[in-house]
Amino acid sequence: METNFKRRSDDLSLINVNFQLKSKSPTKSILFCFIMLLCITFADAQDEKIEQFENDKSDSTMMENYKPFKFGAHLKNMHTWHGFVVQSGPIFATNLEYNTRNKKFTFGFWGGSSFGTSGNSYKEFSIYAVYRFTDKFFTEIVTHNNYTGVEERGEKLHYWAYDKTTSYNFVDVNFGYNFNKFSVYYGIILFGQSQDVAKDSSGALLYDANGNLEDSWTNYAEVKATLYEKEGYKLSGFVGGAWSFHTDNTFYTQHKGNIINVGLALAKDVDVIGYKLPVEVTAMWNPEKQKTVLQLDITLF
Repeated sequence: METNFKRRSDDLSLINVNFQLKSKSPTKSILFCFIMLLCITFADAQDEKIEQFENDKSDSTMMENYKPFKFGAHLKNMHTWHGFVVQSGPIFATNLEYNTRNKKFTFGFWGGSSFGTSGNSYKEFSIYAVYRFTDKFFTEIVTHNNYTGVEERGEKLHYWAYDKTTSYNFVDVNFGYNFNKFSVYYGIILFGQSQDVAKDSSGALLYDANGNLEDSWTNYAEVKATLYEKEGYKLSGFVGGAWSFHTDNTFYTQHKGNIINVGLALAKDVDVIGYKLPVEVTAMWNPEKQKTVLQLDITLF
């Protein structure tokens, strides 16, 4: 997925809160989190409306320029995420989101699809909610729903599926902070996809006292820094790794922890027939898997 809806601001990074959701109903847990965020945002929005009205009753510029809904589209030669090559071929990605007037809360959808319909064509439809405490600090919850190949394998497609043994969906919660030209990311997967099930060093599944499969509670951390910025070019470097505190595997790694995402990203607005197209090329290396790729990401609008 792209939040980083990258999908969200490239210079913003995420710092995740390590807590556990123990609800027996993942769907209810997600809806509860979204409702709580909406309530907080609504209360905050009312306070800011009153303050703005009292400070400057004649200022209607913000109201006139406010656009609650926005959408975008990307064209990519492949799709990478946290050291993963999610899709090795070209994809078309798009997002649709709602933003509050004070720009503190965003609720949106992100989707991606590979070209062609034969075989296990890539298909993803994810949902995210973001709350910004300041211009630099925010929290986010995302449900990643990648259902590539589900129907092709003859399996029943169920969007709200988070079973530990068969699920293709997972949920993570993140916090982020952005310094001047330096950012950090720290996150945890709460529940979902079978790849995040806990295993010991021999690869055997781990069960709790009640006989239920344990989660690995995978953590992922990443730092990113601007290395060069001149004449419209911006070069950034990043390093990311994943680990678990109580199991010998993670969602991202084959071991208890490892560096899995190292690279450089060069961004520039390219002039195409008088139209500025934001373009970014990312060279990514996963040391654990010894995989290296070059991703091209063109923002169409």
